[in-house]
Amino acid sequence: MTAVILIAVHPGNFLKRIIFHVIFLLSGTNGVDYICITEDTKIKAREFEELMDRELDALVRQTHYKQADSRTVSQKKNLKVRFQKTDADRDEDNVPIDKDPLCDYEEDEANLKWVQENLPGGQCKNSDAVLNCPGCMSVLSLDCHRHPHFKTQYYTEYPINCVVDETQVISRNILKPQRKSKSSTEGDLESRRNISKEYHIVNCKVCGNSVGRQDTKTNVIHFNNVLAGHS
Repeated sequence: MTAVILIAVHPGNFLKRIIFHVIFLLSGTNGVDYICITEDTKIKAREFEELMDRELDALVRQTHYKQADSRTVSQKKNLKVRFQKTDADRDEDNVPIDKDPLCDYEEDEANLKWVQENLPGGQCKNSDAVLNCPGCMSVLSLDCHRHPHFKTQYYTEYPINCVVDETQVISRNILKPQRKSKSSTEGDLESRRNISKEYHIVNCKVCGNSVGRQDTKTNVIHFNNVLAGHS
């Protein structure tokens, strides 16, 4: 077995300007031979050196770009993301915000005007609620006031869709306080006297459901079985 060692030294920049080429050749004799490198071998070595230099430069540039990209990403991580608008998005932007395709504002104005001109209490702007029948949802009053003590009861002088049954009269006794004399102090006990009030039954004109009663003297209707809508 013969080993041939080729050693060449030339003024390059690759591996401290020293190139070692070791080639093991199989042959039928034993020994080691020293062979001088030819001109062709020098050219190949120079090409190999240039190739290594290019790869090293490429590796350095790649590392530099990665570091620059990481710094850029860290600077832009707090920036807002903006998406490019499509034609459909631009069409949506051109639609007025207050325009509702399911609402007809002109019809609403016409209905409001009709209510103010035709329904009792339609011009009132200080109503406590809008009252509806719990049986058929028909409007019973647009101008009413809530009872000061019983929050589910309302009274009004402007009923709508109400029928007063004057054939039925119900009586109710109310205890009213009365002082003994004008000179009584605040600590004096007050006597009470019974006051009897009569009412007519009030029913819904649409479904006949009982919704309240009417004072026979003042004609004020007191609702105690209604649905109240507050705005």
